Amino acid sequence: MRAKKKQFVWWLAFVASVCVVLLQLPIVKAEAARDQGENAANVKFYGAQLTEEQQEVYAALQEKYLGEDGLSNGITSKLHFTPSEEVRAESADDLSHIIVHATEVFLADHPQLFWAGTIEVSVSYQKKNVCKLTGADIQFREKYPGASSRGTIAQYNVGVRTAVKDIFSSLPEDATVYHYYKAAHDWVCETAEYDSEAAEYVQEAAENETMAVYRSAYSSAPVFAGDGKMVCQGYGDAFQVLCDQLQIQRGQNADMPLSCVKVTGTGKDEDGFGPHLWNAVRMSDGNWYAVDTTWDDQNPISYAYFLCGRDTIGFHGSTFGEDHIEDTELDYPELALSAYSGDGNEQVIEDVRENDTAGQSNLPEQSELLRQMEQAAVAVRRRCIEETEHCVAFLEENKEWLLPRAGIVLAVLVLLWVLRRIGKRRK
Repeated sequence: MRAKKKQFVWWLAFVASVCVVLLQLPIVKAEAARDQGENAANVKFYGAQLTEEQQEVYAALQEKYLGEDGLSNGITSKLHFTPSEEVRAESADDLSHIIVHATEVFLADHPQLFWAGTIEVSVSYQKKNVCKLTGADIQFREKYPGASSRGTIAQYNVGVRTAVKDIFSSLPEDATVYHYYKAAHDWVCETAEYDSEAAEYVQEAAENETMAVYRSAYSSAPVFAGDGKMVCQGYGDAFQVLCDQLQIQRGQNADMPLSCVKVTGTGKDEDGFGPHLWNAVRMSDGNWYAVDTTWDDQNPISYAYFLCGRDTIGFHGSTFGEDHIEDTELDYPELALSAYSGDGNEQVIEDVRENDTAGQSNLPEQSELLRQMEQAAVAVRRRCIEETEHCVAFLEENKEWLLPRAGIVLAVLVLLWVLRRIGKRRK
């Protein structure tokens, strides 16, 4: 009886020691989440993938070049960045890469900076065993002649605000995220015109200053402050700018925020493969869907590439995933398998797709049960990935706190085991 009592005491001591450690985890986790939220409050989808050092560069760029309304504030001068934390790398080139990558991601998240072209970075550092960053100068060359002038930027901002105002006035009172995305999609398709000439001379425009005028087609400037002629990059930029500005107007208290990103890669049409850009948006079911306003710019407007999934059949009899091949520059959202089926607006969406004779009418029929099963599978997989990433990130961020306590727990376990063995030998 006494032996059982001692065993119970030892196990009680073990459980108590473990509980002491575990009870502190929520506090540390909450503090880590709070700090991360404060540091990344304005960090968007791709910016959230950066390291802490790169997010500091990202935040400095936001503060320098964006106004309170989220549009360009007209400042185009050089940014001098001084890190608040230690940034180390093996070489000066590695330090430059850290700054350049953060800047490229910042531009990917903020297409409203239409005037920003080539990135020029110079770093200052101290070198002992490794290079320690002491500062960096970041300068943007203007994308095309006159793009960075205050007049052009002001005209662009007025064009964006006018478009957003027009879209808001056309929305129903009970508008959902679907209505916002569709309105932005339709506005771009109605207002823009594909510039085949600029697409043909892309290489010449990049290398020859006399043809630099074509570079504007690779931004959203023409649709908001010009003749509307653009290539796919301009279409995708314009769609994201509208979605971002519509979300700002809706406010942060909206039930479901508008989340839109750009995706770059390769597109396949009847002429073969070529560079392409499109968008991905997040819907109320939590899944991401593709939007390609460039390919939907038909007469009449097509919805073949509006809120479609990876397995959605398009113009050419192939799936979206086969026609749109992502590059490896960024970690892009994972698309749902099937096209968006609606969330209380199924009839609206079905009507839209039935009226599209360009592509979606060729979709094979799928049962609602199969569609729901596919979407559920994507949602479960995404949740597993997110939870795993959160777990790994938490362990990485708190390893200095966790490792000593894990050692204590292990020591307690070993001590209990030793004491138990000693107790058995005495018997």
